[in-house]
Amino acid sequence: PQMPEGYLNLAAIEIQEKRFTRARKLLAKARTLITDTYPKKDILFYNMALCAQKEKKHETALYWYEKAFAANSNLGEAKYNSGFCLKETGRDDDAYQAFKTARAIFEKNNQQPYIIKADEALLSLEETSRSDTKHLAKKLLEEGSACFKTNDFEKAKNLFEDSLRIEPDYAEAHYRLGIVYAASGDFQNALDHFNKTIALDPRHSKAYINLGS
Repeated sequence: PQMPEGYLNLAAIEIQEKRFTRARKLLAKARTLITDTYPKKDILFYNMALCAQKEKKHETALYWYEKAFAANSNLGEAKYNSGFCLKETGRDDDAYQAFKTARAIFEKNNQQPYIIKADEALLSLEETSRSDTKHLAKKLLEEGSACFKTNDFEKAKNLFEDSLRIEPDYAEAHYRLGIVYAASGDFQNALDHFNKTIALDPRHSKAYINLGS
């Protein structure tokens, strides 16, 4: 009864069987038995984190994953799983860094299946980020168009420029900015943006029409 390994092994089984309350009790008992020199503290902390994550207690899970990683900086699984907790709590940038750290550890340890998983997690975050960026750029474009319709050219110009700062190759934003410049009498900048629109979208008929005008 004084051997923490027995409680750790039983807790791992309970987590697999999704009996998290029992798992937490077993892990709590194991914690009372370990000392500062106990060699498997990382496993205890990792299982504490895994149990919390399965119960969707992401902040608690993050706390234990960090302790697990502090106890064993070669435990890539701790960083990998913490990435998902960070993602669930809206900290995508931190999640991205966690997955990158985990991938580097997996690569060093030649853990090929985990390398693939880390790559998939990184790709998923990159795609989400691109989607969010495009959505914001489109929203700014719509706001700028509304301002243009009320002849607020300066505000429209600023909003179109904000859209392009987020999404530099957004053809429609270049076109709308060209329209604003043309309406303001700045024909050189208008031409530049109409040409950029056509370079990005050769089928943009309105850009050709305005370029000819």
